[in-house]
Formats: sequence, C-alpha cells, structure tokens
Amino acid sequence: MSSYAAIPVIAVMGVMLLLLGHRVMRRGGARLVRNPEIDRQLLYQPVSAGIAAVTVLGIPVLVPESANYFHVGTLRTPVVGLNWMGIESSDTWLGIGISIGLMITAVTTLVVWFQVTRKGALDVRQMPLLFLLSVPFAFVNAAVEEVIFRLALCNALGAALPMMTVALISGLLFGIPHYFGHPCKLPGVVLAGFLGWLICLSVLQTGGMIWAWAVHFVQDVVIFTLLFAGAATRIDQEAASRRLIL
Repeated sequence: MSSYAAIPVIAVMGVMLLLLGHRVMRRGGARLVRNPEIDRQLLYQPVSAGIAAVTVLGIPVLVPESANYFHVGTLRTPVVGLNWMGIESSDTWLGIGISIGLMITAVTTLVVWFQVTRKGALDVRQMPLLFLLSVPFAFVNAAVEEVIFRLALCNALGAALPMMTVALISGLLFGIPHYFGHPCKLPGVVLAGFLGWLICLSVLQTGGMIWAWAVHFVQDVVIFTLLFAGAATRIDQEAASRRLIL
C-alpha cells in the first residue's frame, strides 16, 4: 500500500483523540478525584495510549517499506533549513535545544495563562504540588502525541516525501485539532502547528524522537500545571461561596 495511506490514518487517529477528549470532558457521574482536569486525564490517557499503540503498530502493516525513527537520535546533527530563524548551519539540535525550548515554553506559558485566567485570577499557592502532579501526565501525553503525529508519520513518509513536506503535514495534523484543545482557538492552532512542524524536522534530521519528545514534554508540564491550577482555584472559590451562603 502507498505511504500516503498513512496520512488519513493518522488524521483519523487525531480525530479519535479529539472525540475522546470531548467525551471525557462531558462525562457525568462520580469523579475519581475532586479536580476535574486531573479526573479527565486519568480517564483520557489510558485510552489515548491504546490509540497510539494501534497507530504505530498499524503503520508497518499499511506501509511495509516504512522507516523506523524509534531511536534517541543523534542530537549533534547540524540543523538544516532554519536559517530564516537565525539558526546557522553550524548549529546542532543539541545546541539549539535550550534556547528554542525556552522560547517556545515562554510563548506557551503566556498563551495558556491568559486562556486559563479569562474567568478569574489564578491561585498559585497550590502550583508547586500541581507541577509535580503534572509531570507523569505530561510524560504520557507527550509520548502518545509524538507516537501518532511524529513517529508514525515519519516512519511512513520519511523516505517518500521531501523533509519539509513531511514536517508541514505533521504541523497541520497536529495544529488543527488544537482549535479545540489546549492551547485552544487560533492561537492554539498556530502555536501547536509551528511546534509540530519544528519537532517533526528534528525527528527527520536527528533520526530519532528524544528532542521532539523532550520539547513537547516541557510544554505539557506547563499546560497541565496551569489547567490543574485553574480547576483547583474554581473548586476553592465554589467551596468559599457555599460557606458564605450557609
């Protein structure tokens, strides 16, 4: 079967993640934990991991000649094609990791902070604990999304299409669903689309996943920490309102 068959398959898996997230968000009944955002992740992530496993295991069946980017990768590989960003051809993915990572994380933090705080101020007193709680969720979520939107895609198309084309497809498939995700709306689409494009290039050029997963993981730590803190703040405010009424 053609390598191009991977594109609709990965798009369908992305839609499945979106529908799963929507289903979990609208779920009624008793919660596993008080914080609704943590509760959603406890329900969402095991199923999303299953979707990722089906995707990455199914690609070799659809595309027998697929490559294999399931490696750490060579981080000292020179960066190619990003001169317009001020990145020289002598720079390596390892060398730009901290600077690019910090820049992307700063933008992610600002966008998600403003989106979370639209309904009121954020109580930061619980932030250290929620930061620690976010780490395992970010670890799994970054792995799931990297497997679907980078590993499966690069395995199927890495040898069939030009590198920039594969990265663009990855950015589109990853960015568009973020209209309904976190960060959301148009800023989420643009930010996630750019991130998906950039880290897909890192996979193709380094030959592995570690740079892409690490940058994605840091973004998810920020996002989950702020989402969990926003939910915790609303819980405290609702409890305070009930005490005033009583």
